[in-house]
Amino acid sequence: MNPLKRILNLFCAPGELFAHLQEKPDWFIPFLVVAVFSLAAFAVVYPIYTDIQYEVFDQMVEDGRLNEEQAVGAYQSLESPVRMTIELASRPLVFLLLILMQALFLYLGSNMLGGDGTFKRGLAVVSYSNLVFVFGAIVNTILVLLKRDIMAGLNLSKVLPADMADAGGFLQIIYKILGHFDVFQIWALVLMSIGVSITMSLSRNKGYGLVFTLWGIWIAVSIVISEVFSGFIAA
Repeated sequence: MNPLKRILNLFCAPGELFAHLQEKPDWFIPFLVVAVFSLAAFAVVYPIYTDIQYEVFDQMVEDGRLNEEQAVGAYQSLESPVRMTIELASRPLVFLLLILMQALFLYLGSNMLGGDGTFKRGLAVVSYSNLVFVFGAIVNTILVLLKRDIMAGLNLSKVLPADMADAGGFLQIIYKILGHFDVFQIWALVLMSIGVSITMSLSRNKGYGLVFTLWGIWIAVSIVISEVFSGFIAA
């Protein structure tokens, strides 16, 4: 099965793809496709991203959290080509680290549930499932350009009042949780669940249970981390 057919089968015949990956797991080509599209999407919206950073620094100056000298340094850092290079170069590396971690947890979890998992199969499942985010990158980039809002997207938090993002307490946590329920994220998780079930010889229920449990843990950890760091920034 050639690489193009494998990619197409993810959307047309996922069962056939994952059966193939059980015997011949590969991951680099889908990883490269997602990394390139994500990098291109970020490059397109980068000017909006920097504009938002300028607004944040302006507000910090008004609030007295930055003096004139600090503000000049902050503005210069935003305009530095080195900063943009680092921002762009780091994204594929961070993405690679994330899929390696996901593959490791799927491998460990599947074996704990009595499956026949290997790290390479987990990596193949994660890498191919993430191809969904190519569509996500295209759609979200269009939304960001239209709304001039770097947080624009197709997640459930968008049905809530925007001021809930800064409400604090329980309401803000609910907003952050719903922000993880993105159309493309759910699509990728469903594919991942099917892939884990087939490649690691688990029942469909165990496959879905493993993937969505790990996702729930990730949501909880990411919210705790964001609350901790926001507390440091506020201080």
